[in-house]
Amino acid sequence: MKRQTKKLIEENDILCEQLSKEANDVLRNMTGYIQRFGISRYEQEKVRQDIAEMILEGEKRGIPVKNTIGEDYQAFCDSVLAEMPRMSSREKCLNVIRDICIFLAVWLPFWVLQYGGKDEQSRLPAEAQHGCFSYLPQDMYTAGLCQGRFLISILRTC
Repeated sequence: MKRQTKKLIEENDILCEQLSKEANDVLRNMTGYIQRFGISRYEQEKVRQDIAEMILEGEKRGIPVKNTIGEDYQAFCDSVLAEMPRMSSREKCLNVIRDICIFLAVWLPFWVLQYGGKDEQSRLPAEAQHGCFSYLPQDMYTAGLCQGRFLISILRTC
């Protein structure tokens, strides 16, 4: 994440601490709705900041959140998002690649440690070599092999 985005997130968190609980809940729901759209994280945080500032200004004047934003939060978000630039195909592709790399960086070391390039059947006790679901694992190591086998079978079917 870029420094600019991190800084904006920190500023928004400080701003949200000033909001009432009701306003914070509304803002959280709106932020969740905004995250479903194809805009960058930085743009999401800019929208979050603008909405938080509107709500905070309304609260300072004694105006409830429903009157500041309106009854239909989704319609308000849709109107704001209609004017926001969408992520390009390149940005979306880079985000997917980043997510895959993060997944592999977390999962791959466990997989390598678990299998270590050896035949997994030779590591299992004799009674456990008939498959994952034919026995109850007696220890965590055997259970880990069973789960690893299950994950690999899922990945092979994809």
